[in-house]
Amino acid sequence: MESFKPGYPAYENSSRADPINKPSIPSLPISWSNAERLLEELGVGDQRILNGRSSSRKIKLVNHVDDKVMPIWNTMAVIPGHIRDEVVLIGNHRDAWVLGGADPSSGTASLHEIVRAFGTLIRSGWKPVRTILFASWDAEEYGLVGSTEWGEDFEDFIREHVVAYLNTDVSSAGSRYVVSASPSLAHVIAQTAQDLPHPTKNGKTLWDALGDHGPFDGDMDADFKAEYIAKEAKRLASQTGVTPLGSGSDYTVFLQRIGVCHRFQASAR
Repeated sequence: MESFKPGYPAYENSSRADPINKPSIPSLPISWSNAERLLEELGVGDQRILNGRSSSRKIKLVNHVDDKVMPIWNTMAVIPGHIRDEVVLIGNHRDAWVLGGADPSSGTASLHEIVRAFGTLIRSGWKPVRTILFASWDAEEYGLVGSTEWGEDFEDFIREHVVAYLNTDVSSAGSRYVVSASPSLAHVIAQTAQDLPHPTKNGKTLWDALGDHGPFDGDMDADFKAEYIAKEAKRLASQTGVTPLGSGSDYTVFLQRIGVCHRFQASAR
């Protein structure tokens, strides 16, 4: 298969290059019922610890991959502002790994509500100071394709006009307020969250929800518990409470590649 040429938008008739970032080892998500049966063949006990033993029988695993070049669609909408050449971009992808209840449907629902709220404001005669651009990205899974292609296509426009990108993605997947952003936004985010009420606890703010915990009080898998403790230590070590963005969602092309410094993503997890 030929892929799009890195650094350039992949129009239908664009020059294409052989892919160099495709995994060479095939992988296939499977259900726990199937995984449990395979572990039984390996003699793995209740602790689910691999012992290096080979199975006595051969197992045939077939992975059918539909590997082809196909079109995608990014859906965009704009509200012109008083300052037309300064653009706040709000976006989220709409495709999912599997069912997508949290990623990305919760973020897509949030994006739709944001659009609906702005629609109500516009009908009342309101107009934003800066232009607001909404983006529903296609093909985020796997490879951040939709937003990256758009960024490659409109890089000059983004560099000159986009002042901030707000990403929704996994906006709801738990009870804790989790927020990540570029450091330039940390203090304004913290102040805003301190000015907003807690969604369920009277007398508290949204900022207080940084320390919320869910109702789960059972035993954790040992590996998951170790990972959770490490993440908690990292979170508590943050001086601002707003962790820096890494990668893995549609803000990547704007922050790590084009270098627009104001990036933000918040969620309940």
